[in-house]
Amino acid sequence: MVGPNWIGLIGLCMSSASNVKSLGDQSLQRDAAPVASRRPTALVVLGMHRSGTSALTRVLALCGYALPRTLMPPAPDNPTGFWESAAISDLNDRLLQRIGVRWDS
Repeated sequence: MVGPNWIGLIGLCMSSASNVKSLGDQSLQRDAAPVASRRPTALVVLGMHRSGTSALTRVLALCGYALPRTLMPPAPDNPTGFWESAAISDLNDRLLQRIGVRWDS
């Protein structure tokens, strides 16, 4: 089931006519500066296992955001891919290992 936050995000991505877009109570404004003069911005999607981070990352990619160059490859249980950075996933695993836990513990 698609919740209100997803509907707002999908609407945000699909609506390109307006200079000001809203998602819930927040307003998002596009920068009027040319693309070449904009500062690079990184969006990092963080969340618990099975919380929709891959789906959100895929929606952001469909909105035009660049995906990481180190995407996790598809697997038999997820043939369309994970839409997540393998490098960030590896970092997360190493950090958890240092404190003696795993992502699935």
